[in-house]
Amino acid sequence: MTARKKAGRVIVVDDQRQMADTVAEGLADHGFDAFAVSSGKQALAMLEMDDVAALVTDLRMPEVDGLELLARSIELAAERPVIVMTAYGAIDTAIEAMRRG
Repeated sequence: MTARKKAGRVIVVDDQRQMADTVAEGLADHGFDAFAVSSGKQALAMLEMDDVAALVTDLRMPEVDGLELLARSIELAAERPVIVMTAYGAIDTAIEAMRRG
């Protein structure tokens, strides 16, 4: 059996901790060093201090939401991929997220 190389640290943030854990576990199964957090504030601190390859964020969260994380991630590392997910289907929010990068 050969060892898989880790594909880079991915921060997964969702205020529903179980959802963040589930997504992080799925990414880990595919070779990513995925780390789940349950607040936008905590994710923001990690983006500013750690070497993060990608960000997966819920859209609607208290204090620091997904659009704020998207904007800050772009400021810190424009090339870093960001995936914004939501349980709420709103066209205007999807358009806003796309507009922001």
